[in-house]
Amino acid sequence: MYSTRTFGARVTDKRDLHRALVGHCESAMGKLRRQKSLTKAITVFASNSPHDDTAYYRKSIYHPFPVPTMDTRIVTNALPAIIDKIFKPGVCFYRCGVGIVEIIPAANYQADLFSINEDNPKLMNVLDAVNGRYGKSTLQVASKGFDKKHEMKRLFLTKRATTRWSDVPQIKC
Repeated sequence: MYSTRTFGARVTDKRDLHRALVGHCESAMGKLRRQKSLTKAITVFASNSPHDDTAYYRKSIYHPFPVPTMDTRIVTNALPAIIDKIFKPGVCFYRCGVGIVEIIPAANYQADLFSINEDNPKLMNVLDAVNGRYGKSTLQVASKGFDKKHEMKRLFLTKRATTRWSDVPQIKC
C-alpha cells in the first residue's frame, strides 16, 4: 500500500522533503488502520525526473520495525534517519512516497512477550474520527508543517461532471 505524489514545484530542501514524506505517512497509515492491519516495515523513496538535464537519481530505503505497528507517530519518527540516507544535496526532487509493506491483520497478531509495543490505538482512533468528521488533515503530525509548497498544483483540473453535481453542465433554453 503506497502513498506517492509528484511535487508541484521541485524540492531541494531536506526539510521540505521530510514534510512531504510525513504527509504520505499519514495517508498510508490511515489506509492501514481502515483495513484493521499492522505493518512490519515501510519503504521510503524519492527521485528526480528522468527527463531532467541532470543525472537521474532515485533512492529507496526499506525500514523494518521491531514490533508491527499501526501508529502514525512511530512511522513518522523513523523518517529523519531514513531521509539522511535518501537526501542528496543538489538534486531537485520531483517525486517521493511511502510504502507500507509486510502488512498483517491486527486481529491475528500475537504479541511477543519481550517486545514493547508503543502503539496507542485510542489516540489513532481519535485522530481518524476527527479527520473523518471534519476533513482530511484537521489533526495532523506537527512535523508535516502547515505550508503547502510541495503539494501538487491543481489549477487546471478538469471538471468532474460524472462525480459532482455542481460540475454537471447546465443547459438553459
